[in-house]
Amino acid sequence: MKTDPLIIRDTSHGIVQAVDYASLGAQDNSVNFAVNMRFDKKIGRAVAREGTSLVGAQIVDGKSCLGLFQYIESDGTKVLMAVFNDATDTNADIYKYA
Repeated sequence: MKTDPLIIRDTSHGIVQAVDYASLGAQDNSVNFAVNMRFDKKIGRAVAREGTSLVGAQIVDGKSCLGLFQYIESDGTKVLMAVFNDATDTNADIYKYA
């Protein structure tokens, strides 16, 4: 037996992500998906993330970062890796922090 999909249009008091706003309409008491924000540190208030740290030197300049990863070896050694577009934007280069 096929059932109709459950459609929830009330997004009040929530964080909205990947929604077609034309069909939903804006809610006064909701917020778009926020990057670098925390909502659990002070309940009811958006707080900026506590910052970043530079590990090592800058890898590349002006290229898109495609991903960051931490690999943990069997002995517990943590290895940081980063993936960036290469100079021609045709390939990705993987960098390992030593």
